Amino acid sequence: MCRSLLRVVMCRIWNDSVMAQVNVSQPFTCSYVPDKCVCVACQRTIDRGCLRIGLVRGQGSDTRLDSYHSSCFWEKCPYKQHVRETSLDRLTFVELFHGFEGMLSHDRLKLEQDACKPPGKFKRKHRHIGLVASGTDDVSLDGGDYELDDNTFDLSNLICVHVFRYKLDVYVSIREYFKPVNATVAKATKTGISLTSRQWNTVCRKRYGIDSALKEIGESQTKTKNKGTDAIKDDNVDGGDDEESQVVFSLSWKRRISIFRKHKEPVVDIRDFSEEKTFKPAGRGITLSRTQWNKLKSLIDCVNYSVILLSKE
Repeated sequence: MCRSLLRVVMCRIWNDSVMAQVNVSQPFTCSYVPDKCVCVACQRTIDRGCLRIGLVRGQGSDTRLDSYHSSCFWEKCPYKQHVRETSLDRLTFVELFHGFEGMLSHDRLKLEQDACKPPGKFKRKHRHIGLVASGTDDVSLDGGDYELDDNTFDLSNLICVHVFRYKLDVYVSIREYFKPVNATVAKATKTGISLTSRQWNTVCRKRYGIDSALKEIGESQTKTKNKGTDAIKDDNVDGGDDEESQVVFSLSWKRRISIFRKHKEPVVDIRDFSEEKTFKPAGRGITLSRTQWNKLKSLIDCVNYSVILLSKE
């Protein structure tokens, strides 16, 4: 009995020391336990020195860490789908998992392989209406009732901009977030894209051209509607993209900013493209509504300030 109580206390102390280093925007942790702890999924012991994946819950003094075996995490963790996709890059793992770079090479490879397996069917339990905002609301989906850190900025509808440093460069991530049940802290998901500081500067320079494209595409839709033709009745009935009228800006060889209509509203899409002959859009990227794009423009100075501060570290 005493040993069990001591083990619980030691695990609590270890959890507190880990949580003191975890950024609130990172929902998961990877670490090798210094002493035995219990997996919350199977209730079996995670032996000393073994890899455990932790789910960060709460914030501040209320922060706790739910520990999982690596296999149990992909079976029982309620938020595993937020980090599972068939094409994840290294930067996404760094954003989502605290301690990812400190893992052994074979454990890191195993985690990448597990995360890149095709996701199973699941049902979202958190409130979210999609990547493109509906209407003209300029507030968060949850009314702004979730907390972010100093280098993370809210765009609305649980889409945020996060500035972080990785190795020798600083990145600006535009990413979808989620809010766990009974939590006040929003956590990052794999849906989004990380821009280098150079690519972010390109976005800042081209913001006026993007504004002009948004205005032009929005006006072209209005003119078409005013004609009163029968063709407009079938325009984007299936919610697909209108590829006939889109403007493209290049960020790099495989990365583009596209402005087009989605669900009859002009949007800004920042996305990677495949290397196939057709050069089709790849899975990594994010779509912003006009409202979210305007909010992003208003935060340019704040984001640039965070980039400068992290560059000096």
